[in-house]
Amino acid sequence: MSAGAYYIIGDAGETKGPYSLGQLRHMWRDGRVSSHTLYCEEGYSEWLPLSALSELEDQPPSAAPPAMPTSAYGTLLRGKPKESGPARFAALVALAVLLLIVVAILFGHA
Repeated sequence: MSAGAYYIIGDAGETKGPYSLGQLRHMWRDGRVSSHTLYCEEGYSEWLPLSALSELEDQPPSAAPPAMPTSAYGTLLRGKPKESGPARFAALVALAVLLLIVVAILFGHA
């Protein structure tokens, strides 16, 4: 078993910790974290879901996954939020113009 310190991403996207493995187990049992909660062990840079932490395997997972974080880190996890209205229209027009320029360059020199 590992005796390291662990950090998690909270419901609001903030980094919380450090926590011991025992504290994580307690939070896991109480449903304050779930298999979808992201964690990082001290000394590492990769964030993984708690389901990948083998030391928690003997504990029952919580019933429901927490809401996705709304911070910038949460946006990275889910992908960029879709734009709506005028901003989306402007982006589509810019993409269409760029596509036309590329096609004109490719076929204009043939």
